Amino acid sequence: MDASDPEAENHKETVNSILREIGAFEGKKIIEVWNKADLLDAERRKFLVSGAGEIYISAKTGEGIDRLLKEIEKTVSAEYFHADVEIPHFAAGLAAIFYNEAVVVSRLDTDKAVKLSVMCTGKTMEQYKKSLMED
Repeated sequence: MDASDPEAENHKETVNSILREIGAFEGKKIIEVWNKADLLDAERRKFLVSGAGEIYISAKTGEGIDRLLKEIEKTVSAEYFHADVEIPHFAAGLAAIFYNEAVVVSRLDTDKAVKLSVMCTGKTMEQYKKSLMED
């Protein structure tokens, strides 16, 4: 969101309302990012920065980007884990589960299977295992 906008708080409420409507908050940690921190005067910055969990960045100067990247990494690593999955050729279509719901780090096609190295959630892994049992 644009931290320099005088209507920033109203925009924040609108965005949060829409995110609640579409279920974006369900089971997910939200990282609140405010851009254009370089345009804030000292008083406005003090007022805005008081919020817990908010990150202020400046795309122009790079301010706050390191903190944002660390927060993203922390959030993702708390939800996702690394797994090596070997999918038999008869069920190779199940690789789509990982391509759609996870991060595929690498893929190796062998004579017997498709081997994927993935970062995924427990929910995605359970979905894969359930689908594999059905095939």
